[in-house]
Amino acid sequence: MKSIPFKEETEAYYLANSDVYEQADGTYVSFRHILLLPEGDSKKAWDDCLYQAQTVRYFYNQKKSETTFSNLAFKYSQDTGSNFNGGLYTDVYDGLFIDVINEWCFDESRMPGNVTMLKSDIGYHLIYFIERKEARYHEAEQDLIAAKVSLLLPDAMSNHPLNVYYSTI
Repeated sequence: MKSIPFKEETEAYYLANSDVYEQADGTYVSFRHILLLPEGDSKKAWDDCLYQAQTVRYFYNQKKSETTFSNLAFKYSQDTGSNFNGGLYTDVYDGLFIDVINEWCFDESRMPGNVTMLKSDIGYHLIYFIERKEARYHEAEQDLIAAKVSLLLPDAMSNHPLNVYYSTI
């Protein structure tokens, strides 16, 4: 049994328990992010940053895919909160990010695979939109994951006991 449920499992769980989640409101989004920062406040610094953002976008356009975007985020992004995992942000709720990113990600017309370049007060942002989930569906998925993990945990603990050697600490 794997702990991360397939989409079909989550949908079945949600439908079987929909009354529990009917009060949940709102949406969550997942996206990848590449941040490019100017080296100073001069017009030249901002122009150089824009050029770098356009260059990264050009690289992405050569082979458009989430994997390509992820690799570019790992290589070029200056977002220390996400560059190590390919710029990935999951389960983001409305209002969590700066306005320009928030507005783009939560636009109802946003579709999986959409990519944009946005400018903010701190730099340029390349965004790859992954998905949108209704809060009620998201909460059902989280509960299903927790239930699956609780079933796996006793077996894992008995098969892989934790040994602590205090003398080596």
